[in-house]
Amino acid sequence: MNFKKLWKNTKQPLYFAGYLAVLGMLVTGVAISGYNLAAPKIEENRQVKIRDNVALLFSAEDGFETNLELPPNSYQQLNYDLVDEVYEVSKDGELFAVIYDMQTAGRNGTINALVAINPYTDVIIGAVYYNHSETPGKGSIYAEEERINQIIGDPVSDVEFDVIASVSTTYNALDKMYAAIKEHYENEGVHIDG
Repeated sequence: MNFKKLWKNTKQPLYFAGYLAVLGMLVTGVAISGYNLAAPKIEENRQVKIRDNVALLFSAEDGFETNLELPPNSYQQLNYDLVDEVYEVSKDGELFAVIYDMQTAGRNGTINALVAINPYTDVIIGAVYYNHSETPGKGSIYAEEERINQIIGDPVSDVEFDVIASVSTTYNALDKMYAAIKEHYENEGVHIDG
């Protein structure tokens, strides 16, 4: 066996493998550095979004505080398609509500909603559809205060809202969203005994 010839034939692939290994380490290092530089800004933006969202339902001026120390997805072990995040809101130092930040596909695009639940009584205590493009006078009716008030006080396990003729797509989207909240609430043990 001629080792000189063998080395000559394997030298180029070994150099290339070494080059790829070094390049991979450099790319990984740049990616980690970029993430470390961006992570504080990402977290700051997340906290601003949470504060702004919670303020749609519970004002800090009324004594409500948002738990910004709660890590993302701390309320879920499993993946839930429609649940973006779950927030905690306290009043006088005691947990007051958990807020589901949800998204579902409506008739004309995504419907974003916040649904607040009392984790001690398991009833809905607030809701707002903060972004939607449902048809004015039709699907958008579900976002009106009168319709939202129909579900306030409903148990999370049995949300009922009126079916409006000719807007079944919006109704089905919201029905699916509340079913996802129920599934998450029950599977993840959000209820608090006390």
